[in-house]
Amino acid sequence: MNVLPFLEEFHEKVRDGRKTMTARSKTYGVPGDRLRGPGVVLVLEYVAHWPLGTIANEFYHLEGLESPEEFIEVWNRIHPRKTYNPATMVWVHRFRVDGTPPVSDMGRMLERVASIKEVEPKRHGPQCNDGPCKGDCQ
Repeated sequence: MNVLPFLEEFHEKVRDGRKTMTARSKTYGVPGDRLRGPGVVLVLEYVAHWPLGTIANEFYHLEGLESPEEFIEVWNRIHPRKTYNPATMVWVHRFRVDGTPPVSDMGRMLERVASIKEVEPKRHGPQCNDGPCKGDCQ
């Protein structure tokens, strides 16, 4: 079973369901996969490629944080060389602790994402075929 690592400060929030989303630079699985979390097994419910700004501004609470500013502060602490840029495309992982009911607000979450004006993803060179960056070129 693969591991989905978290900073120690988030362990309790993951275990008690206050953190049900994480943004990562790579994918850790597909919906339905089970991953080892901090003392629990996590079930992936949703995985998608989103602009970091969407997560910071709209879904910081699912990351277990109190505000967009707190999300940005934590992101910059974790990624000191690649600091927060709202257009950076990241992999969103929505999860639940195994044995708990499926996420009930998924429909509202997806409606909200669909209504948000997309942030133009950053573009790179030939490694991204001159299209939107898929996050694997840096």
